Formats: sequence, C-alpha cells, structure tokens
Amino acid sequence: LIYCVYLSCTTRALEVFNCSPTDPDDGWEYVSFTDMSCDGGGLCRCWDSEHLPAKLLLPSLLALGIYTFGFPLFLFWLLRCGGRKELLKEDQILRASGLGERLATNPRAYHMRVRYHKMYYYYKPGKTYWMLIILGRKVGIAFCALIFRTNPGFMLATIVLILFIAFSLQTRHSPYMSASQRQIVLAEHAIKAEGGDSTHVHIRQNINQIHASEAMGKKGKAGRTKQTFSSIFGTKKDLEKQPAAITFFFDYNTVELALLFCAVLVCLAGVMFESDRFKATDGSGSLRYVWQRDLVTFIVIFIVFSSFVYLAIVMLNEITGYTPRCLKNCCQKKENAMMSAANAIQNHKDDQIEMSILNPSMINAAAYVLLFLVFITFDL
Repeated sequence: LIYCVYLSCTTRALEVFNCSPTDPDDGWEYVSFTDMSCDGGGLCRCWDSEHLPAKLLLPSLLALGIYTFGFPLFLFWLLRCGGRKELLKEDQILRASGLGERLATNPRAYHMRVRYHKMYYYYKPGKTYWMLIILGRKVGIAFCALIFRTNPGFMLATIVLILFIAFSLQTRHSPYMSASQRQIVLAEHAIKAEGGDSTHVHIRQNINQIHASEAMGKKGKAGRTKQTFSSIFGTKKDLEKQPAAITFFFDYNTVELALLFCAVLVCLAGVMFESDRFKATDGSGSLRYVWQRDLVTFIVIFIVFSSFVYLAIVMLNEITGYTPRCLKNCCQKKENAMMSAANAIQNHKDDQIEMSILNPSMINAAAYVLLFLVFITFDL
C-alpha cells in the first residue's frame, strides 16, 4: 500500500512548494490549489502566514522527510545492509528453483520472504534493490511535473530525460524475474558458482544441504529417487510446458521496455506541440502546418491505444494463462539465446551431478575392476 500511493502522496506534499507568480505579477507567489481560508476561496499565497500553504509547510516537510525520503532509506537498509543482501539473493534463487515456501526448504531466508517479499520478489537475485530505482524515477517525475509546471516544454524535456535514463537502465540490467527468466537466473547462478564466486558458492552449498535434507525425508519411499541438476533447478519439461509466445513476448522486462518507450514517445510529442512550428501561419492567417499537427495527434492516440491494448493482453495472460493464437504463431519459433544457453548448461550439469552422486561403493568397485583389467592387460 505504501508503495502504491507513494507517487500520489509525494505529489501532494510537493504542491505546497509549487509557488509561481501571476500574470501580471502582483509581488506574491501562489500555489495551484485554492481554499476558503484564502481570501474567501481564491488562490492561496505562498509564505503568507494567514493562508493555508504556510500552515501546511511543516506537515509537508515531515511527509517528505518521513515518507518520500524515509521509505527509500528504509528499503535500502532492509535490502542491502545487515547481511540481508545475500539472504535475499538466496531466497530469489530458491524461488527460481520452485522452493522456499516452507521453513524446511528455506531455513535462512524464510522469515524474510514472509515479511518483506513484496519488496523484492519481482526481481532477479542480483537486482533486489530495483524498487529503489523505480521510486527514484517516480520522485523525479513528480518533482519535474510540479516545479516546472509553468513551463510545459521544459517540464516535458526533463521528464523525457528521466524516462530515457530509466529506459537505458532497464535495457542494461533487465531486472525482472518473470517465469520465463527463471532458467536464465539459475544458469547464471551455476556459472558464477563454478567460477568461484564466494557468495554463489555459499548459496549453492546451502541449497545442496536443503536438497540433502529433503532426500533424507524421502528415504523410506520405495526406490531411490535420483538427484539430478534438473530436480534441483527445474527440468526442461517444466520449461516446455510454458508456451513459447509467453516465454518470448510476455517477459516482464520486455513489457517494461515497451511501456517506457511509449511514454518517451508521448512526451516527445508534447515537446513538439509546445514548439512554435505548429503556431506558424500563412498569408491568409491559417495555420501552415496543421496537417503535421494532426498527424502527430493521431500518432499519439495510436501509441496510447496500442500500449493499453498491449497491457490488457499481458494482464489477461497473467490472470488466465490465455495467449492469442496470432501471438503464438508469431513467436513460437523464436527462442532467446540466453535461454538456449541455460538449457545447454542444465543438460551438461545433469550429467555431472548424476556422476557425482553415485553410490561410493559402486565407484570403488568400478575402480577395482578397472585396476584389475590394467594389471591383466600389461602383465603387471
């Protein structure tokens, strides 16, 4: 709830400081809202002790300090300090493996998941801080929309800058861990663990202990269950159960990029409308470039409508699992290169782990037989 109303509450707190003069200037600055205490319902003057903005100054400062800046600081402390960074990374790797919903399968980070999972469960293990980036983007847009309200062209230009930075960061990091990204997350974890990364080596040891305890709990079952990399990190069949269109088209990172791109285009169109080009007239006094203005208008309407349709399709897929057939036909043969690499790593690790978990007595017997054959072959 705090996150959902963050932008609205920040905007309301900043409105008290959104002071601008009138035209013509009477020597005072005014806020954008009115109140009955301000000259019987007129505009409220800033820095006037008899008007409402001066009375709201202290509550607004408290709201900005505790909520606008205090909430991100609390998130930073929660997500990055006190050894919780590694705990959250381990919890997200367990989530990608389909584990961690019980204390037995998540002994170290289970309580963090129960209490604070809303703060980080959307993101990859190394990007659990990404909510801070989103909050910073919201604060920047709210600040620009209020402070530069009297100059719409400059306001839109600064918002385009913020959105472009957000788009670049999203492209660089791809922080969201959708269902289609879990195999890639596990493959990256396996690569880093094999490369000797101390954090991932420790996490892999903890996960192996979890699976060992789970295997001990199933000891009484008939037949011994073979422990493979697929049982730890998910099987290829589990991935194939997901439609290819969902894997390619409805990745959360792709959705975020598409919506940010639409937002940048809409703001750029606003900058075009604020320019003097569409105000130019010919000799008869008619607008010279009215057709260009109408063209930009229809393009903006199409972009906004398309983004809403796209978002509706994604939401429909998330709620019902239904994907339009046309999207399946377009995307079913396309596979992400990283996903292919993740499948190859998974198959390779299956063979390695199957060999490593063989019964030691069987390995010793095979070694004795091999040694005996060597003695016979070379007459030693």
